[in-house]
Amino acid sequence: MRNLVLLTACAFAGSISTLHAAPINISANAGDGGTESFTWQGLSFQVNDQPGSKETAAHRVVGDSEGAVSFFLGSPGKVSYRAVLDPSLTQPTKYSLGFRYGEDLTESTPSFSDMTGFYRRLNNGTEIVQQMLAGSSANNNDSVFYGTTGRTAEGGSMSNQNFLTDLDFGVDGLFEMLVSPDGTATTSVTASGVAGSADFSVDLTPNGEVSPFGFTELLLQVESFQDSTSFAEQFGETGQQFTFTSASVSTVPEPASLALLGLGIAGLGAFRRRK
Repeated sequence: MRNLVLLTACAFAGSISTLHAAPINISANAGDGGTESFTWQGLSFQVNDQPGSKETAAHRVVGDSEGAVSFFLGSPGKVSYRAVLDPSLTQPTKYSLGFRYGEDLTESTPSFSDMTGFYRRLNNGTEIVQQMLAGSSANNNDSVFYGTTGRTAEGGSMSNQNFLTDLDFGVDGLFEMLVSPDGTATTSVTASGVAGSADFSVDLTPNGEVSPFGFTELLLQVESFQDSTSFAEQFGETGQQFTFTSASVSTVPEPASLALLGLGIAGLGAFRRRK
């Protein structure tokens, strides 16, 4: 038991590290791509070129490697930054993303505008996706929507989705998703101070094509479909702001592992009392 206790204590000690925050400060012109990068919440993000001949929009990325990071669109268009994930394929994995949309808005954008946390896995050309989606348009009656939507390996439709609507501008949101190695997933999106949540459960690989399953990419993506004139009138030289407040990918122990961990903690307490 004493050896088990010491191993458990060492495991805890090894998992604790002190990281020093580093500023994030990127400014990119329209069309710049391939080189801009930053580290945030322990993940390394690289600008992701847009498909086809589309340009990456002019933008800034400002924030802190351990705190919040804000994307400022300098013009209508889309910006994507991609990080590689390494999830557990033997135990459930929890994905979490905090966000805030509309803190610089007093009315809805006249055309669709959104921010996305885009969790993705490519399997022989098939894209499996579940994402956080927050945004607004003139049809939203001066409010924003927060929710989750996705595409499974079986189809290509965005059929697995749920949204919170009629939200105030700039409220904090939290996307959480638990994915098992068999491909089943449960998601939840909540908004600060708002009752209820946008939940969804889905089998991401209903035919067992990808087993074991885990998401291997996270894209932080922002976009606006406004025309240049209305965009400049609404956001001026500052640009439109989209803020991501936190992100994590963590393994959730199976019940047997939790029991063993509990035994180790109890033993550690007894060991200390004896001393």
